[in-house]
Amino acid sequence: MDGGAAPVRLPCTQVLQGCPDAVRDVSSTHDPDREGYSNRLLTGGSFLTRRSHRSRMDRSLRMLGGSKFATAADVGAADGWYLRTLVEQGVVGEGVAIDTDAEALQLAATRVATLPLSFLTPDDPTLQRRHGTFDLVACLETLEHAEDVSAVLDEVVNLARPAGTILISVPVEVGPSVVVKQAGRWLANRGGSYSYERYTWRELWAAGARWKVDGLERQNLHSHKGFDFRKVKKQVDERVAIVSTAFSPASFLGPVLASTVYWLGSKRT
Repeated sequence: MDGGAAPVRLPCTQVLQGCPDAVRDVSSTHDPDREGYSNRLLTGGSFLTRRSHRSRMDRSLRMLGGSKFATAADVGAADGWYLRTLVEQGVVGEGVAIDTDAEALQLAATRVATLPLSFLTPDDPTLQRRHGTFDLVACLETLEHAEDVSAVLDEVVNLARPAGTILISVPVEVGPSVVVKQAGRWLANRGGSYSYERYTWRELWAAGARWKVDGLERQNLHSHKGFDFRKVKKQVDERVAIVSTAFSPASFLGPVLASTVYWLGSKRT
């Protein structure tokens, strides 16, 4: 595969549903109207939601701890903010951004034509040939939108080389964190332009105080309602030898007041 960016015109499949809660550095000179999903997260909503998105971005970059990788893939890449940042910082030599949103990938490709980045949908035939070759595979804020979490995790692991590095993040939507998040979402929606799924008081009590989300129904896979990171952790453990767990915005608080949890490890062999 060459190092240039390739526009994507292939249809998407059912492997991934929706796109990750990802953010990017908006200090660039790109046209804000064409920045896409990640830019909207940093510029829209309330102060709390913008701060949360920024914190997640910073943490996901720091998790790699100064390591460098010849090749990297991002499963659920949205507009490719993560790989673009890693390549620009010299952390990654070549990156492949994977997402079902072909339109977002096409837009991203037009912005990074000079970088060694490629943009593929999950059904691209060239992707199969790259299985087992990537030094780093990331899957950030994607599993909460997946119809089949196991299938996405299997793809993440299959892409990584033996003992390759894997970074996964998902939102914390249980415990006191969900109460704080809902407050931020409510503030962001005061003008009626920020979409989020509401909880009844009974649901918020169960999720926030009792740490129970079983039985909570959400409208669609774009919602975080009812998502339980603890169940996903068990599935990750089966496939990844986790060496580091972190939380944002403040890791020392653990999951009690966290927006996101991160797991860094290596592919089990």
